Amino acid sequence: NDNLYVNGALCPTPELVQRLQTLSSGDSLLAPDGLLLALRTDQTVYEAAGLPSVAQNSHTFEPHVPTIRQLWSLIAANGTQIRTDYELITAGRQSQPITDPFTYCYAPENVFLEEEATLRACILNAEDGPIYIGRNALISEGSVLIGPLSVGEEATVNYSSKMRKNTTVGPYCKVG
Repeated sequence: NDNLYVNGALCPTPELVQRLQTLSSGDSLLAPDGLLLALRTDQTVYEAAGLPSVAQNSHTFEPHVPTIRQLWSLIAANGTQIRTDYELITAGRQSQPITDPFTYCYAPENVFLEEEATLRACILNAEDGPIYIGRNALISEGSVLIGPLSVGEEATVNYSSKMRKNTTVGPYCKVG
């Protein structure tokens, strides 16, 4: 009886999440350009086929919300999203130490290693943005990673790979 529909192309911001929590049934939230951001209604998705017309009260949400409207928007927004996710994922947590004596790290305070992440004779440059390395990920010899960058759980960055900023390597992926 209480359904909150949120546009799947949005990259939520804390301001948007806070605003979504205050929507009442029958309220819609629109971007300044008229894009439907969200709708709260008592109707199911099948009953509310024309979602915007179901809204009784429309509200404009002024703060910018990153929106993926074209495929290349993913690339343009990736660095910002890595920074945002890094803050959320690492808040109140301690990184595993870099124990490999042949790995060099610029700005180690901006690098977070999950448990069992393995670094071997690589270079991490987090001066321009954070670097997150997921659980059981492997960064092989000679690789260079420049932040903001994220390497997912169980991912492998193969020998001598060059990973530029604003890059995400998904969980279980192998690159290089």
